Amino acid sequence: MARHRKSKVIAEAEALIAALRPLESKLDFGKSLTLQAYIAKTDATRGFLANLNTLIAQLETARNAFTTSEDELGDLSRRMRKGVLVQFGSDSSELESVGGVRTSDRKRPSRRPDEPNPAPSNDPTAPTA
Repeated sequence: MARHRKSKVIAEAEALIAALRPLESKLDFGKSLTLQAYIAKTDATRGFLANLNTLIAQLETARNAFTTSEDELGDLSRRMRKGVLVQFGSDSSELESVGGVRTSDRKRPSRRPDEPNPAPSNDPTAPTA
């Protein structure tokens, strides 16, 4: 799911526009500070936000397509290595050359010696668990 961006500033500007409309005839902040200029800038910013959200959706679609393709490539790589294993065997140098581990090169598990359990102490001052 694409995460569309929202703008708190645009929402505040829209609320301010609604509050300034009744006062439009009384407003005189100078040439560049008119309600019409403020509305135009708000609309332009809203357009940028819409464009950004479109790009985010396209990016999400591209990301999903890449992830799917990457998963398919990984699966194909595993299948190719398995094919080398089946055709040449598990102890072949061909398997090693494609990134597999030959059976003769695998580390053998070693047994750990059992640790002796300490004998219980008859000392009454010894700490108990």
